[in-house]
Amino acid sequence: MWPHEWDACSWDLQRLYYEGMVAEGLIEVGESPEALAAKDGMTGRTADTGAGVIDLAAMRDQFAAQR
Repeated sequence: MWPHEWDACSWDLQRLYYEGMVAEGLIEVGESPEALAAKDGMTGRTADTGAGVIDLAAMRDQFAAQR
């Protein structure tokens, strides 16, 4: 199941899936999503979105001055 599919499920359906995975021993109670992913060999990383690079206020002022 993809994350967007999981998010689309209602809370009670998510709970049903979760309890089933615990009963089958696929996950242990109390494990964080990060710990589960690391156990499966998946890792995450963060990326710089460049939010500090673009000054929208300055761009708006520049466009207003050119009018």
